[in-house]
Amino acid sequence: MKNSFGLSGVSVLLFSIFSTLPLAAQRGDDSPVREYGELESGKRLTVQAPFDSQLLYLAAEGTVVNKGDLIVEYDRSKIDAEFDALKIQMEVQELAIQSETAVLGRLKSGAQQKIGLFQARLADAEKSLEEYANENEGEAASIARSMEIEFELCQNKILYAQSELKNIDLSAKSDLHQAELMIRKAELKSALAKTQLDRFKLFESPRHLRQLSNAVLEAKIALKEIAMDNAAEIAKSEEKLIQLKSQYQIEKEKRSRLENQISQSRAVADIDGIVTHVTVGSRTPSIKAGARVRARQSILMIADPTKLQMAVLVNETRVRRLKPGQAAQVRLDAGGPILMGTVSKISTTPEPVSFLGGDITKYRVEVLLKNVSRGHRIGMTGMAEFKPFERSK
Repeated sequence: MKNSFGLSGVSVLLFSIFSTLPLAAQRGDDSPVREYGELESGKRLTVQAPFDSQLLYLAAEGTVVNKGDLIVEYDRSKIDAEFDALKIQMEVQELAIQSETAVLGRLKSGAQQKIGLFQARLADAEKSLEEYANENEGEAASIARSMEIEFELCQNKILYAQSELKNIDLSAKSDLHQAELMIRKAELKSALAKTQLDRFKLFESPRHLRQLSNAVLEAKIALKEIAMDNAAEIAKSEEKLIQLKSQYQIEKEKRSRLENQISQSRAVADIDGIVTHVTVGSRTPSIKAGARVRARQSILMIADPTKLQMAVLVNETRVRRLKPGQAAQVRLDAGGPILMGTVSKISTTPEPVSFLGGDITKYRVEVLLKNVSRGHRIGMTGMAEFKPFERSK
């Protein structure tokens, strides 16, 4: 019983001691991180297909190219045919735009002429109304004054005839009868003048005034209607012109895209390097001359062999012990001196998990190498060792 308690006490003591040690010491985090990797170029250019097409030419795997050398040529026959058809279509659209622009110009010019004509008619109608209805100098006032003067003359003739009648000898029956006839005739004329004056003021003048007012109103309505009709025709033509120009702009942008694709139908190297074909799942090139390719599909890569780096995949449990600038050394399977380097990049996203790799999460780490020579080649394999938090000098 006593020995049992002693062993328990020792176990508890050892657990307490180890539990108080730093977690890094318990896990052996001071040991170097070692991972197997492959040399690759630190300066690479990936070429992607600019459009769906067929490869007419593809630089062979391993070809050494200089900047400006042809590396890929795509079949652009379909694009050329589409471009030629689009060119004809745009010429037709240009003619349609010119024609509709001319139509719109004629509509605007004709509208101005029509509106000017109807404005003149309205001005004439308003002038006629004003000239007739003016109380002092209008035509109605002038006619009324003339009739009033005629009526006054008739009244004066009556007075004159009546005065003459007073001076006639009553014994001269023939003269008396003649004077009475004169008075009667003057009275009839006066009554007729009065009737005409009243009829003019009460009926004829108001009726003519209404006719002139209606003429002004009709001219205003006609002017408004012609203005609305012209505006509708002009708006319809302007809308059609906008649609034509909009469609033309779409075709113009499409032409620009086709021209850009045509200019990209021959790809040249932007850097000096070695051609590497893009592979899918194996080291067998996934495409070759004559193959069909999709837009934005990776075709090949040009790698600069003078700027080498080591790429390794580090387990998630160890990648946290690495940081950019950390010193590293690489031992190649091909032998030779140890290559010194520095961690240049640590991916923040994990690499895709392969079927054979299980569910282990790994991150890509790139090591920029210093003492490389001409004997080192892209694709050489080796072991990279990272010293704990030691920065290169």
